[in-house]
Amino acid sequence: MRDDAQSGLVQSPAGRPPFFIGPSGVPQELEDIGHLVGEDWQHGSQPVPDFLLDVLDNKMLLPSSRMAPQPVSINGETYSITLGPRGRRDAQLIHHAGPSSAPKARVGGSAASASAGDRSGRMLGARDWLGDEHIQGDYELLAQESWVSNPNLASRTRFVDSLMAFRVGQGTNADALSAFHQIVDDPNGNDTADFLFVPVNDASTMDLDDRGSHWSLLLVDRRDRNNPFADHYDSARGRNDRPAAMLAARVGA
Repeated sequence: MRDDAQSGLVQSPAGRPPFFIGPSGVPQELEDIGHLVGEDWQHGSQPVPDFLLDVLDNKMLLPSSRMAPQPVSINGETYSITLGPRGRRDAQLIHHAGPSSAPKARVGGSAASASAGDRSGRMLGARDWLGDEHIQGDYELLAQESWVSNPNLASRTRFVDSLMAFRVGQGTNADALSAFHQIVDDPNGNDTADFLFVPVNDASTMDLDDRGSHWSLLLVDRRDRNNPFADHYDSARGRNDRPAAMLAARVGA
């Protein structure tokens, strides 16, 4: 399988504000900065205009060693922000086109045609590659369902974003620790996470062109903080053992 280990964004249904799954696993509405660029803004991936850099920085929307990347909305369309080799002055806005308005295919219909043009992660066509947008789309649905059916369990569960998982498993010690606390801490800074659903990808930390070729899942049970343990679910047994073991070690499991 071909994967992209960069963080995917969840597109909201038509008529609802765009949102993303925050560190606590709760859907959070995106901040729309369309008023800063005007109605004439041309959608598409492009460099961040110079006049926006300071604004985004002040709003803590630019990614950094201390801040996880935060998606934004521009006139109703979702964007993520990445930094290039020159850092802050090489910031890029990555446009995530909205989902297709076509109705869902009937059971037994053509999954490939149903998913054509749909980048929301809600549908995986017969010829589509599994990507982080599909994982994130599934996480969004699970988070919503769990907050309705069992709020207590939902408050203790984290559906970890794939980029955050990569930072914990492959980042520097300081970056991994920062990402870990963003995952497990609630808004008051208390560690309330008993269960972590962590996507595992075999992307390379040395070769930026090697974005990984396989996904698996690490489920971390932290109810006993002194003795957390992790179960690794891998359809290709052994394929992701190394990155999964690194992730487990980083979370003390």
